[in-house]
Amino acid sequence: EAKVQWKYQGQGIMSMGNSDPSDIKETMVEEFLSLVKQDVSARVRLADYIAHILEEVEEDVPYIREQFQAELVEKELLGEVEYVDLALLESLSEAVWKRLTAAYSFDPSNDPDAEFYYIYKHQVVGALKDATYYGAINKDIFLRTYRDLSGSLRVGRQLFQKLSSDGSSVTWYDVRSRDAVFDVFGKEHDRGDQHMFERNEQMKRRAEQELRDSLKLLQKPEL
Repeated sequence: EAKVQWKYQGQGIMSMGNSDPSDIKETMVEEFLSLVKQDVSARVRLADYIAHILEEVEEDVPYIREQFQAELVEKELLGEVEYVDLALLESLSEAVWKRLTAAYSFDPSNDPDAEFYYIYKHQVVGALKDATYYGAINKDIFLRTYRDLSGSLRVGRQLFQKLSSDGSSVTWYDVRSRDAVFDVFGKEHDRGDQHMFERNEQMKRRAEQELRDSLKLLQKPEL
Protein backbone atom coordinates (compact mmCIF):
# COMPACT_ATOMS: atom_id res chain seq x y z
CA GLU A 1 0.00 0.00 0.00
CA ALA A 2 1.57 3.27 -1.15
CA LYS A 3 1.60 6.37 1.02
CA VAL A 4 -0.09 9.43 -0.47
CA GLN A 5 2.57 12.16 -0.61
CA TRP A 6 0.58 14.91 -2.33
CA LYS A 7 -3.10 15.51 -1.70
CA TYR A 8 -5.52 17.38 -3.95
CA GLN A 9 -8.06 19.52 -2.08
CA GLY A 10 -10.87 18.71 -4.50
CA GLN A 11 -11.42 22.20 -5.89
CA GLY A 12 -9.63 24.70 -8.09
CA ILE A 13 -7.04 23.84 -10.72
CA MET A 14 -5.44 20.41 -10.41
CA SER A 15 -1.90 20.27 -11.75
CA MET A 16 -0.07 17.27 -13.19
CA GLY A 17 1.40 16.84 -9.72
CA ASN A 18 4.83 16.77 -8.12
CA SER A 19 7.50 14.09 -8.05
CA ASP A 20 8.10 11.63 -5.23
CA PRO A 21 10.05 13.43 -2.46
CA SER A 22 12.36 10.41 -2.22
CA ASP A 23 13.66 11.26 -5.69
CA ILE A 24 15.04 14.64 -4.66
CA LYS A 25 16.47 13.11 -1.48
CA GLU A 26 18.28 10.48 -3.51
CA THR A 27 19.61 13.14 -5.89
CA MET A 28 20.91 15.37 -3.10
CA VAL A 29 22.57 12.44 -1.35
CA GLU A 30 24.23 11.46 -4.64
CA GLU A 31 25.44 15.03 -5.14
CA PHE A 32 26.88 15.06 -1.64
CA LEU A 33 28.77 11.81 -2.28
CA SER A 34 29.99 13.18 -5.59
CA LEU A 35 31.30 16.29 -3.84
CA VAL A 36 33.19 14.24 -1.20
CA LYS A 37 34.48 11.64 -3.71
CA GLN A 38 32.19 8.90 -2.31
CA ASP A 39 33.62 9.20 1.21
CA VAL A 40 30.59 8.32 3.34
CA SER A 41 32.29 9.57 6.52
CA ALA A 42 33.20 12.99 5.11
CA ARG A 43 31.56 16.29 5.82
CA VAL A 44 31.62 19.60 3.94
CA ARG A 45 30.78 23.17 4.75
CA LEU A 46 27.08 23.89 4.29
CA ALA A 47 27.84 26.89 2.05
CA ASP A 48 29.99 24.74 -0.25
CA TYR A 49 27.34 22.03 -0.48
CA ILE A 50 24.58 24.51 -1.31
CA ALA A 51 26.78 26.16 -3.93
CA HIS A 52 27.37 22.74 -5.48
CA ILE A 53 23.64 21.94 -5.52
CA LEU A 54 22.76 25.28 -7.13
CA GLU A 55 25.35 24.65 -9.85
CA GLU A 56 23.70 21.32 -10.62
CA VAL A 57 20.19 22.75 -10.90
CA GLU A 58 19.31 23.12 -14.58
CA GLU A 59 20.94 26.29 -15.86
CA ASP A 60 18.17 26.88 -18.42
CA VAL A 61 15.54 27.11 -15.68
CA PRO A 62 16.54 30.23 -13.73
CA TYR A 63 13.36 30.40 -11.71
CA ILE A 64 13.87 26.91 -10.28
CA ARG A 65 17.36 27.93 -9.22
CA GLU A 66 15.86 30.95 -7.49
CA GLN A 67 13.42 28.66 -5.67
CA PHE A 68 16.27 26.45 -4.48
CA GLN A 69 18.27 29.51 -3.44
CA ALA A 70 15.35 30.74 -1.37
CA GLU A 71 14.73 27.37 0.32
CA LEU A 72 18.35 26.41 1.03
CA VAL A 73 19.88 29.80 1.82
CA GLU A 74 17.23 32.30 2.85
CA LYS A 75 14.93 29.84 4.67
CA GLU A 76 17.82 27.65 5.90
CA LEU A 77 15.88 24.50 5.04
CA LEU A 78 18.81 22.22 5.97
CA GLY A 79 19.07 23.84 9.39
CA GLU A 80 21.36 26.31 11.10
CA VAL A 81 24.46 24.15 10.79
CA GLU A 82 27.97 24.86 9.58
CA TYR A 83 28.69 21.45 8.10
CA VAL A 84 26.75 18.81 6.17
CA ASP A 85 27.33 15.07 6.33
CA LEU A 86 25.44 11.97 5.27
CA ALA A 87 23.87 11.59 8.68
CA LEU A 88 22.34 15.07 8.48
CA LEU A 89 20.80 14.41 5.07
CA GLU A 90 19.39 11.08 6.23
CA SER A 91 17.88 12.70 9.33
CA LEU A 92 15.97 15.44 7.51
CA SER A 93 12.19 15.18 7.76
CA GLU A 94 9.87 14.34 4.90
CA ALA A 95 8.58 17.92 5.01
CA VAL A 96 12.02 19.18 3.97
CA TRP A 97 12.14 16.92 0.92
CA LYS A 98 8.58 17.85 -0.03
CA ARG A 99 9.51 21.55 0.05
CA LEU A 100 12.48 20.94 -2.24
CA THR A 101 10.40 18.70 -4.50
CA ALA A 102 7.78 21.42 -4.87
CA ALA A 103 10.54 23.88 -5.78
CA TYR A 104 11.87 21.56 -8.47
CA SER A 105 8.71 20.03 -9.90
CA PHE A 106 7.35 23.06 -11.74
CA ASP A 107 6.78 22.01 -15.32
CA PRO A 108 4.85 23.27 -18.36
CA SER A 109 2.28 20.53 -17.67
CA ASN A 110 1.34 22.42 -14.53
CA ASP A 111 0.81 25.65 -16.43
CA PRO A 112 -2.88 26.47 -17.03
CA ASP A 113 -1.78 27.81 -20.42
CA ALA A 114 0.11 24.61 -21.29
CA GLU A 115 -1.82 24.12 -24.54
CA PHE A 116 -0.24 27.26 -25.97
CA TYR A 117 3.06 25.39 -25.89
CA TYR A 118 2.07 22.00 -27.32
CA ILE A 119 -0.53 23.15 -29.86
CA TYR A 120 0.84 25.08 -32.84
CA LYS A 121 -0.75 27.96 -34.71
CA HIS A 122 -0.81 26.13 -38.04
CA GLN A 123 -2.64 23.20 -36.40
CA VAL A 124 -5.47 25.38 -35.12
CA VAL A 125 -5.78 27.37 -38.35
CA GLY A 126 -5.66 24.18 -40.43
CA ALA A 127 -8.34 22.48 -38.38
CA LEU A 128 -10.63 25.51 -38.60
CA LYS A 129 -10.02 25.79 -42.33
CA ASP A 130 -11.28 22.24 -42.80
CA ALA A 131 -14.21 22.78 -40.41
CA THR A 132 -15.39 25.95 -42.19
CA TYR A 133 -14.87 24.59 -45.73
CA TYR A 134 -18.60 24.44 -46.44
CA GLY A 135 -19.50 27.58 -44.52
CA ALA A 136 -19.95 28.99 -41.03
CA ILE A 137 -19.81 26.66 -38.02
CA ASN A 138 -21.66 27.12 -34.75
CA LYS A 139 -20.07 27.20 -31.31
CA ASP A 140 -20.55 23.48 -30.62
CA ILE A 141 -18.75 22.45 -33.80
CA PHE A 142 -16.04 25.04 -33.18
CA LEU A 143 -15.38 23.74 -29.67
CA ARG A 144 -15.41 20.12 -30.85
CA THR A 145 -12.87 21.01 -33.55
CA TYR A 146 -10.58 22.69 -31.06
CA ARG A 147 -10.99 19.92 -28.49
CA ASP A 148 -9.86 17.41 -31.11
CA LEU A 149 -6.46 19.13 -30.94
CA SER A 150 -6.34 18.33 -27.18
CA GLY A 151 -7.31 21.90 -26.37
CA SER A 152 -9.36 22.90 -23.34
CA LEU A 153 -12.93 24.13 -23.33
CA ARG A 154 -11.79 27.27 -21.53
CA VAL A 155 -9.39 28.34 -24.27
CA GLY A 156 -11.79 27.12 -26.95
CA ARG A 157 -14.50 29.43 -25.63
CA GLN A 158 -12.03 32.32 -25.49
CA LEU A 159 -11.02 31.71 -29.10
CA PHE A 160 -14.63 31.53 -30.26
CA GLN A 161 -15.43 34.84 -28.56
CA LYS A 162 -12.43 36.54 -30.21
CA LEU A 163 -13.11 35.10 -33.68
CA SER A 164 -16.88 35.22 -34.03
CA SER A 165 -18.32 38.27 -35.79
CA ASP A 166 -21.92 37.63 -34.80
CA GLY A 167 -21.44 35.82 -31.48
CA SER A 168 -23.02 32.60 -32.72
CA SER A 169 -20.77 31.29 -35.52
CA VAL A 170 -17.29 31.41 -37.05
CA THR A 171 -16.45 31.57 -40.75
CA TRP A 172 -13.20 31.06 -42.65
CA TYR A 173 -13.17 34.82 -43.21
CA ASP A 174 -13.24 35.31 -39.40
CA VAL A 175 -10.24 33.00 -39.07
CA ARG A 176 -8.25 34.67 -41.85
CA SER A 177 -9.02 38.24 -40.81
CA ARG A 178 -8.07 37.64 -37.18
CA ASP A 179 -4.82 35.83 -37.76
CA ALA A 180 -3.10 37.52 -34.78
CA VAL A 181 -5.49 35.72 -32.41
CA PHE A 182 -3.53 32.51 -33.06
CA ASP A 183 -0.13 33.99 -32.23
CA VAL A 184 -0.48 32.70 -28.66
CA PHE A 185 0.13 29.16 -29.92
CA GLY A 186 3.47 27.44 -30.44
CA LYS A 187 5.36 29.26 -27.70
CA GLU A 188 8.69 28.03 -26.39
CA HIS A 189 8.48 27.29 -22.68
CA ASP A 190 11.47 27.63 -20.36
CA ARG A 191 9.95 25.26 -17.74
CA GLY A 192 10.15 27.73 -14.92
CA ASP A 193 9.17 31.32 -15.51
CA GLN A 194 7.79 33.35 -12.63
CA HIS A 195 4.64 34.25 -14.52
CA MET A 196 3.64 30.59 -14.74
CA PHE A 197 2.99 30.52 -11.01
CA GLU A 198 1.11 33.80 -11.16
CA ARG A 199 -1.13 32.34 -13.87
CA ASN A 200 -1.71 29.24 -11.74
CA GLU A 201 -2.80 31.36 -8.79
CA GLN A 202 -5.11 33.44 -10.99
CA MET A 203 -6.70 30.30 -12.41
CA LYS A 204 -7.07 28.80 -8.95
CA ARG A 205 -8.81 31.91 -7.62
CA ARG A 206 -11.08 32.04 -10.68
CA ALA A 207 -12.05 28.38 -10.33
CA GLU A 208 -12.73 28.77 -6.62
CA GLN A 209 -14.93 31.83 -7.29
CA GLU A 210 -16.84 29.95 -9.99
CA LEU A 211 -17.39 27.12 -7.54
CA ARG A 212 -18.70 29.52 -4.88
CA ASP A 213 -21.00 31.17 -7.43
CA SER A 214 -22.38 27.81 -8.59
CA LEU A 215 -23.06 26.76 -4.99
CA LYS A 216 -24.94 30.02 -4.38
CA LEU A 217 -27.13 29.31 -7.40
CA LEU A 218 -27.87 25.81 -6.13
CA GLN A 219 -28.79 27.15 -2.70
CA LYS A 220 -30.96 29.97 -4.06
CA PRO A 221 -34.61 29.27 -3.11
CA GLU A 222 -37.15 28.98 -5.90
CA LEU A 223 -39.71 31.79 -6.08
